[in-house]
Amino acid sequence: MEHQLILPFKFSEPTSFDDIVLDASNAYAIKWLKNWPQNTKNTYSCIVGHQSLLLASIWGSVNQSRYLSNNSRLLEDWYMLMENKYRNRCYILVNPEIVNDEKLLLYVLNLIKERHFYLLLASNSHPSAWKNRLPDLKSRLSTINIIKC
Repeated sequence: MEHQLILPFKFSEPTSFDDIVLDASNAYAIKWLKNWPQNTKNTYSCIVGHQSLLLASIWGSVNQSRYLSNNSRLLEDWYMLMENKYRNRCYILVNPEIVNDEKLLLYVLNLIKERHFYLLLASNSHPSAWKNRLPDLKSRLSTINIIKC
């Protein structure tokens, strides 16, 4: 089941992703996103839209996030995660739709979930539009929280 984070211009502090919409120009929304790991137990979120990279970088800098590679270095990042070489709890993956090795992407997602870390994906397109063929990856992405901006 997919949840969308939508924050209106005036809102009470949200407690879940269920009936909330994000407006990227809303300073309160950005503030909430900065504190996402403290506000929810959701492991993954995907920011979709033309400001996805900007919002991911804001979230990343506040949470001292590490960027994971979306190319051949993703394997190296996966090993580093497995060996606890990264001391971060928050990670960002930009343009995950261009990752060629779907199994590896699934391994990364699963490992982050197992370790109780947080992963923010940033993409111009919705995960349902990504050309994933691996059923387990499709299933995992179908449960991700979508933030439209």
